[in-house]
Amino acid sequence: MSRILTFLMVLIMAFAPLQVMANESAEAEEGPPGPQFVPVGPLTVPILRDGRIFQYVTVAVKLETKDSADATQITNRLPSLNDAYLSSLYGAFYAGRDMNGSLIDLEKLRTRLASANAKVLPPDIVQNILIQQVSQSSR
Repeated sequence: MSRILTFLMVLIMAFAPLQVMANESAEAEEGPPGPQFVPVGPLTVPILRDGRIFQYVTVAVKLETKDSADATQITNRLPSLNDAYLSSLYGAFYAGRDMNGSLIDLEKLRTRLASANAKVLPPDIVQNILIQQVSQSSR
């Protein structure tokens, strides 16, 4: 009887690390807890004036989500999101709209990006839009 108990104890001790490793790999697949940041861009958009390219604007943002599951959803939709951003920004900068003089109006830019997010992503998936880079260069 003691041989059987000893054998069972050895089996339990041998398989216990495998269970711990399985739990750790499941946690690694889910990603770290807490807010996640998904980079989008940089995207370059022309500013047109009088039918000609006046400037180029380069925009890079990070989208804040509440967890890694939402970050994965955004990552899976990045091609569509990039297209929505380009379409929205091209319309914003055409003929100088959404500009403050010769500079980009950042609040209007953020509003345009949020509108593009709403077209492509599920509601309430993006917690915040962090504008990382906005650069303007003359042609």
